[in-house]
Amino acid sequence: AAADTHVLVKLIISAVSARHGLRASFSPAVLADNVGNGGHLHASFWADGGNLLAGGNRRHGLTERGESVMAGLLESLPALLAIGSPLPASYLRLRPSRWAGAYQVWGRENREAAVRFIEASPAHPATANVELKCFDPSANPYLLTGAAGTPSYVCTGGSVLLNGVGRTDLLGDERADELAQAQWRSARRLLSRLDAKTRVLPTHGFGSFCSATPATGAETGDLTVGTERRRNPALRADLEDFVAALRADRPPVPSYYRYMAPANRRGAPGPLYRRVARLAPDDLAHWMATGSVITDLRPRRAFAAGHHQGALNIELGDSFTTYFGWLVPYEARYALIACSYEEVDKSRRLLARIGRELVSGFVLASDLDLQRAMRYQTATFADLAAAVARGEEPLVLDVRHGSEWRAGHLAVARHTPLPELEAHKSYLPSDRPIWVHCAAGFRAAIAASQLSAWGMSPVLVDDLFERAAPHRLRVTTSTSS
Repeated sequence: AAADTHVLVKLIISAVSARHGLRASFSPAVLADNVGNGGHLHASFWADGGNLLAGGNRRHGLTERGESVMAGLLESLPALLAIGSPLPASYLRLRPSRWAGAYQVWGRENREAAVRFIEASPAHPATANVELKCFDPSANPYLLTGAAGTPSYVCTGGSVLLNGVGRTDLLGDERADELAQAQWRSARRLLSRLDAKTRVLPTHGFGSFCSATPATGAETGDLTVGTERRRNPALRADLEDFVAALRADRPPVPSYYRYMAPANRRGAPGPLYRRVARLAPDDLAHWMATGSVITDLRPRRAFAAGHHQGALNIELGDSFTTYFGWLVPYEARYALIACSYEEVDKSRRLLARIGRELVSGFVLASDLDLQRAMRYQTATFADLAAAVARGEEPLVLDVRHGSEWRAGHLAVARHTPLPELEAHKSYLPSDRPIWVHCAAGFRAAIAASQLSAWGMSPVLVDDLFERAAPHRLRVTTSTSS
């Protein structure tokens, strides 16, 4: 929690500074000959419900174990500097008479000591702590708090993920097998050497398209080395089978990924979060005419019940960033339709993470004139089954990805993955309803909004795919589409 708060505070300071035309620096020393940054690490150490740094019979109220902790910290300081003071500028700051902890000593309320002990007050015995003054804000807070004695973490980046590993084909097919072999060795080495209780902090979560191996379900507890030892495919398969599995059924690559690598290599600037205008609904037609994409963040059924002609319905949720980046051209401006100011702010923060800040403005849903709005039907798989039973021969589009289709699909469905829907636009009829479904409704809602924008008549199947078979809709694994 402390590490999370540290990151959040830095982001807030950077964002507020940028709004005022300023650039915040967390460098240990901005100028070589001046006093450096005043950031340090405060830590206390607890066992059996008590603070080891208070209530004891050793000097300054330390317990015996607390005194041992202090001695261990002091002895390990030179090695810990690699984590706590990681930049060359860190050592411009570590100088005598600057309260930076230049001396490998500890002392009570000694601001020149690297380990400053802060004694508890009689009224608040739990507040005793140590200030590691030689550590600075350039340190990775997750590594730093782990090094200082809190439960350990390992930041696995895009390598070891939830019940899987990172993709090895994003640099091209020609190196995919070579990188898969390196991935297998790396994941095995990491998971075999660390303590089973070590928490795993990957860069991607459940359902990410950066994962080479689809997870079977969302993680409910802490992700640890122990859990990944039991289930990660890199440990469950030998090298040859692992490489073959990664080659066999690769997930699609979101189109915006090709822009991310160059941006990351350049070092993307901090988000701007400039103020944007609240638009009148009548302004949307103008912005669409100038190339802006109108993105409606509302729930799918609210959108189906009334929406602006041409708007794209991407609900604000876990998959919002992925599918916005995938479907909205990278250089396109966009305007938002949202239920609240909070939704506008949240969506802008999410989109800034993929460099999408060309926002033209926003409209609140309460301002929409639903009397003039476009509409389409919503349905369930029970409704679809009833239509089939009546002999209507409905046109059904399955917009899931290829691996999902091959695992099982409706015999009456036509397969058109969502990212490919626009390419198949000319093959779709405008004179009959088009039933569209996915796994749970999110992607189908996007597809239905596209069909509506093109003047077609979608029927959004807002239902879980697993409910199709119980309604006697035949599910097959045939590969034809």
